[in-house]
Amino acid sequence: RRLGPHDTPGLDPWLARLEMASLCACGCGSRFLWRKRTVFPLLFNVVRSYMLLRPKQTKYRKSQKNIRAILPIAPKHVPTPTPKFGSYGIYALESVRLDAHQIEATRMAIIRAIGRKDSKLWIRVFPHIPVTKKPLEVRMGKGKGGVDHFIANVKAGKLLFEYNCPSVNLAKLGFRAAGFKLPIRVGYAQQQNQAQKTQSNS
Repeated sequence: RRLGPHDTPGLDPWLARLEMASLCACGCGSRFLWRKRTVFPLLFNVVRSYMLLRPKQTKYRKSQKNIRAILPIAPKHVPTPTPKFGSYGIYALESVRLDAHQIEATRMAIIRAIGRKDSKLWIRVFPHIPVTKKPLEVRMGKGKGGVDHFIANVKAGKLLFEYNCPSVNLAKLGFRAAGFKLPIRVGYAQQQNQAQKTQSNS
């Protein structure tokens, strides 16, 4: 007999439908997995996978590695860029390949530092380059590996994040939190009118 949402007492029909779809996709027997506690890990995994940045579609499924873009170049002088959307910004002082996980972790750290009230965040980098990886304990050859994650090639002087927040102190806290999450040295930028306000207040 085919199971339906009403065969799971105590569960929301939408959650039951979600669990059935997950079980059908993996091909496991539903007799041993129809329990209430198995729904929530499945739900969290689905939500978590959609939060990472990735392109909808690419022209080519795989791409070659750009050696020049991944060299950790740290020039002597990096000009400070001017934020276009927000009052404050965070820019890279070195060249790096940023992963989607690193971008998401930095975004969460900035939001927690500056708060959600009267604040707004812009992400100025997007991971659109696919990176392939072969599984563990697999011999060499047999073609290129499958796409594992997406990265963004960032050069020195590139704005990574821009944000608005109620005070300058919160903006510096957000910059400090982002510095702990990113694998490179970063700089702090702000618009000219904000810099003039800060000088006049001091």
